Amino acid sequence: MLAKLYCAAGLAASALLLASPASAQEIYLPNREAFFTGVALSILMGKPDGHQEADEKTLGGVLNNKFLDSHDPLEIGAAISYNFMPWNNGIVVAPFAEFDWTDLSVKHMFAGGQFLGTRSNWITTFGAKAGIIVAPSVLVYGLAGGGWLNQDLNVNFATSASRNVNTPGFTLGGGIEYAPSNWRLFGKPASAFFQYQHHWWNDAHFNQPASSPAFNYTFKRDDDVFKLGLNIYFGDSGRTAPVIAK
Repeated sequence: MLAKLYCAAGLAASALLLASPASAQEIYLPNREAFFTGVALSILMGKPDGHQEADEKTLGGVLNNKFLDSHDPLEIGAAISYNFMPWNNGIVVAPFAEFDWTDLSVKHMFAGGQFLGTRSNWITTFGAKAGIIVAPSVLVYGLAGGGWLNQDLNVNFATSASRNVNTPGFTLGGGIEYAPSNWRLFGKPASAFFQYQHHWWNDAHFNQPASSPAFNYTFKRDDDVFKLGLNIYFGDSGRTAPVIAK
């Protein structure tokens, strides 16, 4: 009997709502999930830590020397992504493209200012992020992708020799994004993020450089990168389905 009374009360409330006057207002409540969807532009600053192994081999393939070095300057970058929820359940998927400007020189120094090493110029990455909204303003995600590292291979002994190459590689990482509903940049929803990535690069070869023609050189690189940045979303304004109120 009590269940029937609750049911009748619910039907009566629905009837009153449908019969409300035309002057009733539509109130839109913030949909914070909308702050993680749509086209997004990202501006970022990174702290890469480049780890390099440089192998010096004779023309017959015998390892003559192995040099291990690292360096950790700053980099800046920009990315564009398309963020969407394929299952409408708080899981966000975001294909992205990113371009980073970096001045990462990893050198092994010798007496008299001689050195061998690499200098990174830029990195371009294509991939996808996937994450879940764990709180109304917080997205936790992982990422994977591939790309190219543009770098100069340098062998500077008695003379200077350099070779510019585009080295393919791939990356894995993850991050956390924070998007309060009242944050705006240029009138658009905005968020801040912290992200970690590890890059693995293919070996890069510099055979018989003019400064050391009796040897072949192989440069092996991998990087750890910590990034801080801002996202600007150009999609949904943050409105959800209307709630009718007088």
